Amino acid sequence: MENARARFDALEFDAPLSNGFWHGEAGHRRIAAQAPLAVQATLASARASLGQGPIDEAARLLDRARKLMDSEDAAEGMRSFVERREAKFTGR
Repeated sequence: MENARARFDALEFDAPLSNGFWHGEAGHRRIAAQAPLAVQATLASARASLGQGPIDEAARLLDRARKLMDSEDAAEGMRSFVERREAKFTGR
């Protein structure tokens, strides 16, 4: 656990959170266009990180990602990328 904390503390964040990309009406539209399961998982992870700490949540991140990658939305995301089209996510 101590080693994980040292790695987390050493991270440098290049882009400020206040760059405006996700803010305002345009940002809300960008978020709404994403896969619903991924948005829900991101929010759950952020909330858990605030409540339980980022190190504990980082330990659960891989499990969350594996569950997402098994979803129909993940397959649709890959298909839409390969086919160069907008994804149609269903939340499954």
